[in-house]
Amino acid sequence: MQRDLYDGALEERKEAYQRSGKTITRFDQFRELTPAMVELPRLARFGLQVARGTLTRLDRAMVAFFRRLTAGQRPGYPRFHGRNRFTSVSWSEPVSWRVLPGSGRHGRLRMTGVGM
Repeated sequence: MQRDLYDGALEERKEAYQRSGKTITRFDQFRELTPAMVELPRLARFGLQVARGTLTRLDRAMVAFFRRLTAGQRPGYPRFHGRNRFTSVSWSEPVSWRVLPGSGRHGRLRMTGVGM
């Protein structure tokens, strides 16, 4: 689901720039997350923080692309991810995860949307 979010957000940015020259920021896309989660329960399963982490990942790729483009390097536009090319998620804030006490000196990590 996070790969689909990444690819959809990249497509949205690409089309907006091609149609009107408008640049979409991650904050524009953050505002669209809550209505999207109502329509797509699969996306809501992981929580808002994970989705924001995915959009932040895309934003970092776009910033790096434009930085290389400005520096005169060969930039390499961010790619759409295939099925096996998106294997991680990130939590931008520690709201959706926590460490619980466990046996011995190790605790247990509990993350929203994982292991359900």
